[in-house]
Amino acid sequence: MQGAIAEQDGISFPAGYPRDEPVIQALTEVAERYPRCRFKKLFQVLRRQGYIWNHKRMHRIYCLLKLNVRRKGKQRLPVRHPTPLATPEALNQSWLIDFMHDALVCGKRFRTYNVVDDYNCEALAIDIDLNIPAFFMPSLYLAEIFTPPSRPD
Repeated sequence: MQGAIAEQDGISFPAGYPRDEPVIQALTEVAERYPRCRFKKLFQVLRRQGYIWNHKRMHRIYCLLKLNVRRKGKQRLPVRHPTPLATPEALNQSWLIDFMHDALVCGKRFRTYNVVDDYNCEALAIDIDLNIPAFFMPSLYLAEIFTPPSRPD
């Protein structure tokens, strides 16, 4: 073969080989029209236009023309440095409020509203009802149950 370069693997053609000119021209035209598309999409577009070149040949020329689009890597989240939670040092400094739900054996569901002291995990109040509505106001409930001296500091 004239103009071929012999290598250990076999025969390869230089980039300027005359048989590649129509492929180079077609690939550059399609790449200009679709700048963000990769090889697979460009290959499909050229196939729809009626070109029947081998995909390996087209990929070789695609890489020689440096049309490879850089892939975006993962966007990493910044490293978090969690701060420890503040722990209370005495009774009634902070309370935890929690809703829980469960079901009886008969299938009836119920909800509980729990108030727990954060210092010693003592349950200060538990309100059990079949339905505690969404507009349930914890501050009103706490004002009814607890007297002002026992509120958290």
